[in-house]
Amino acid sequence: MRRREEEEEEEVPLCRHSIDSFDEEVACEYNLEENLRKEEEEEEEEEEKAWNSRKEKVKRFTDDDADKDVPLSAASAARFVCFGIGVALAFIAFLLVANDALPLPSFLPDGVGTPNQIFTGCSSDPAAAAAATAAAAATAAAPRVVAPPPLPSARRTPGKLNVHIVPHTHDDVGWLKTVDQYYTGANASIQQAAVRHIITGVVDALLADPSKTFTYVEMAFFTRWWGEQAEERRAAVRRLVAAGRLDFANGGWCMHDEAAAHYADMIDQTALGHQFLHDTFGVTPRVGWQLDPFGHSALQASHLGSGVGFEAVFFGRADQDDVDKRSKTGAMEFTWRGSDSLGAAADVKGFILSRHGNYGPPPGHCYDQVCTDPLWQDNPNLEDYNVPVMVERFLAAVDEQATWFRGAEGGSGEGSGEGTHYGGDVMLTMGTDFTYSAAPYWFEQLDSLIRNVNAEAGDRLNVFYSTPAAYLDAKKGNPNMTWPLKTGDFFPYKWDEHQYWTGYFSSRPTLKGYVRTGGEYLRAARSLAASLSVGAAAEVPTAAAAAAGAEAAAFAAPALAKLAAAMGVAQHHDAVSGTAKQHVTDDYAFRISAGLAAVAPEFHNMLAVAIQKQPVASTTVAASAATASATATATTSSTATAATTATTATATTAAAVSAPTMSQCPLLNVSACPATESLLSGQALAMLVYNPLAWARTEHVRLPVSSSAAGGLRVIDAASGLPVPSAIMPAPEPRAPLAGPATTQLAFSVSVPPLSVSTFFIEAFKLDDGAGEAGASGAPEGLAELAEAVVYVSGESGGGGGDEFVLEAPAAAAGARTDDDGRAPMSIVFDAATGAMSLRTTTAAATSSPNFGAAAPGGGGVVVTANVSIAWYRSHEGGDGFSPSGAYVFRPAAGLGAEVLTPTGAPLLLRSAVVSEARQSYGAWASLTTRLWAGEAHAEVEWTVGPIPVEADGVGKEVIVRYSTGLNTEGTWATDANGRDMQRRHRDHRDDWTLNVSEPVAGNYVPCGSVATLTGDPRAALHVLPDRSQGVASIQDGQLEAMVGRAGD
Repeated sequence: MRRREEEEEEEVPLCRHSIDSFDEEVACEYNLEENLRKEEEEEEEEEEKAWNSRKEKVKRFTDDDADKDVPLSAASAARFVCFGIGVALAFIAFLLVANDALPLPSFLPDGVGTPNQIFTGCSSDPAAAAAATAAAAATAAAPRVVAPPPLPSARRTPGKLNVHIVPHTHDDVGWLKTVDQYYTGANASIQQAAVRHIITGVVDALLADPSKTFTYVEMAFFTRWWGEQAEERRAAVRRLVAAGRLDFANGGWCMHDEAAAHYADMIDQTALGHQFLHDTFGVTPRVGWQLDPFGHSALQASHLGSGVGFEAVFFGRADQDDVDKRSKTGAMEFTWRGSDSLGAAADVKGFILSRHGNYGPPPGHCYDQVCTDPLWQDNPNLEDYNVPVMVERFLAAVDEQATWFRGAEGGSGEGSGEGTHYGGDVMLTMGTDFTYSAAPYWFEQLDSLIRNVNAEAGDRLNVFYSTPAAYLDAKKGNPNMTWPLKTGDFFPYKWDEHQYWTGYFSSRPTLKGYVRTGGEYLRAARSLAASLSVGAAAEVPTAAAAAAGAEAAAFAAPALAKLAAAMGVAQHHDAVSGTAKQHVTDDYAFRISAGLAAVAPEFHNMLAVAIQKQPVASTTVAASAATASATATATTSSTATAATTATTATATTAAAVSAPTMSQCPLLNVSACPATESLLSGQALAMLVYNPLAWARTEHVRLPVSSSAAGGLRVIDAASGLPVPSAIMPAPEPRAPLAGPATTQLAFSVSVPPLSVSTFFIEAFKLDDGAGEAGASGAPEGLAELAEAVVYVSGESGGGGGDEFVLEAPAAAAGARTDDDGRAPMSIVFDAATGAMSLRTTTAAATSSPNFGAAAPGGGGVVVTANVSIAWYRSHEGGDGFSPSGAYVFRPAAGLGAEVLTPTGAPLLLRSAVVSEARQSYGAWASLTTRLWAGEAHAEVEWTVGPIPVEADGVGKEVIVRYSTGLNTEGTWATDANGRDMQRRHRDHRDDWTLNVSEPVAGNYVPCGSVATLTGDPRAALHVLPDRSQGVASIQDGQLEAMVGRAGD
């Protein structure tokens, strides 16, 4: 507080107070009795001059008593003194109340805080003034509960256009910097962003001013900050949350992606954040806040909207043509029905925030320290004083936004519609990426905005700090509000005429696959922990074993939490989407790897307990009674977890396998597994397969093994003691950089009951001369079959006629599992002239068509063929004023179709009673392997792409796998929503607006998480089930293509 020098030289006064309401300082020095009894003329004249100079400013706060304002005279001296005391005490009280140190004096009226309220509460009677002073002194120390400011939901004014100012920050959990760097502010040369300081500054500002609010989202950051705070600070934050001023929207670990994330991973990361909020503050977010994802899934409305307790979902990005129509028809706010199967019960309210396609403030009103928009200069003494201009600019922005939304009536301003008794509401999101690092800077500007706009346009507007939940309440409470119905999703997302954000559906496919694997492993481990901790007592023979299961599950909890946090970060819309920088992508992968490594030993401990209750047949394990040297492996599939175990003791029966030592094989995708590769003749190991599902399933297993042991391998089902059909096949070529030394693979299929662990033994026999293969004299029963290499000769028939070569699926063994619906098995067909590969099956349809397929021999249905090929689109380089193809955007070069790769060399064809396999290369950087497993009516197509060559020709390539059929699909296909409800697709069409086809390929790509289906032909359909998220499209009738790899120039 400043003091004039001449005042400092005077004797100690009774009070010196700064009256902020007058925007200048007033020094007061008084003694009540002396001033009432004896007033010197010169002092009275001085005070009268001071009062007259400030009279106009006082009038701003005394609308009700403007006609009573008179110059100060001797007769009114007592009133002025009372006024001075009241203002002084009020100012002190406000300073102390802001710090929770002192209640307001009881003699002041409710809502005290303006000079008018204090002025009219005083009396001109000296005796009354003295009595009031005495009463104030007597009650000053009395405790008083101060009514808090209205909750954000109670701050609107009926009859006006209520402008909800929503301060917020959007904090990416990794993008240009890693999640750690964003939190601490490190690596500032890339981006100035420090989330720790954002949260600290915002909390400080909220504690200093009870009118302010703030909305926060990402718990991956907030939990870190919370862990660094002292208990006193935490208590203060709890009060802010309880008052609704620190508002949590979304509340997940991150703001997840909606195209590439799997629904189970989305639920997991949301639950992780919500659990923290519930345990810490006792709150659950009411609204979804998906501002930045690049398109929006129908699942976000159903399972991740109403399914997690949200009443509404707010977002910033949608197709520009969709937004243009909605803003003109008042459909920016709507009822969103994401699931046909769940119907209206799963509806939420949907809100598109702005016609400008973002989630930040209106243009020209960004007040962060890194912004360049003009600031409010509301001191009239400044040369840059600009309040009239700033108010006009803000009113224009509000009036424009009011025209986009229904329920924005209020007042009589342009665009606000005819006023209603209820009034209207609009919401302005004041914040964007990593804003509020200097929170006082932002809030100072917002304070000025609110103060000046309300002063200038308060007859029709009410501007106030608010939250998304308060805005939702206002809109839902509006009796004049109508909500148009939106069904389905918001894919694909178009930014401008040639910028469809469909490339990220497939960007960084390796990371996408790793994220999917990590999520499956996490859920499998949780499932096993739950079964041990909840159901162990009823399933194991002893109480001690039950206690061991519960203990193993409890020990696993910290490791599971670490993996859950890593997977939560990986669902971020710049993580699994593949749009982060390379070093950030590496960080995501490292976190998943570290989480998996933490869970692995705990998973092993739980498996060791679980196998104690598994039935084991009394069957010889190793006929040679050799020492079973032991390490173990664990692998994951789409729904099951497999692990191998072994013992270091001599093993003569299956019952001897106990207290296993386990290890895992995370590199099976490149045929690397030390546990199985090191298995030598005369040794044995056990493989554990855990099925976390509530139904039985069959898992196809391929393990790399040493060629020296391959000839004498056998797989035994521990439960039955019977051999499992298996086959030995050569390892794929070319060898991957991380591949192990094994050149052969052991392939077999296992059936696993629901929610159980099954044990299978892999034995390596030492075979005598003459007993080197299955079926030979003296060989043990059930040895793995050596797959037959089928010689393919171009132009020769392989059973399908003179112009094709056919590799049939193996027949199902007696008692083996077959498809429940009785579909015919597939065949792999090669064109004898071109080497092109196709899949063929027979449907139950009784009719045929030239564009569909020929009738099967004997009239048993229709033969359907799907040609499988690899092709690539040339990436557009930009240079025409629009964006090139990139991490987010897929934009193929105009006028060029996809270039189909030509097979190089003859395919390698392998046949066995377990699996038939065809391997086809397309140069040095692409290959397809197609497998037909015994008893299955589907084909397994494995693509290997990369490194994609771009240096030699300087051409970016977008690589696809295309399936071409004769199906009459009429421009339709369907894809899943993050692994759940199917979404209907129609080429070059949108249900909600008339599509201007500017990008005929990219504009038809949509995300596929688990299944894409060619629809429209009643006779048959083609289903493609990927093991990771991909972009898919049907560019021509009867075709379905999936993008599997991308590389720019």
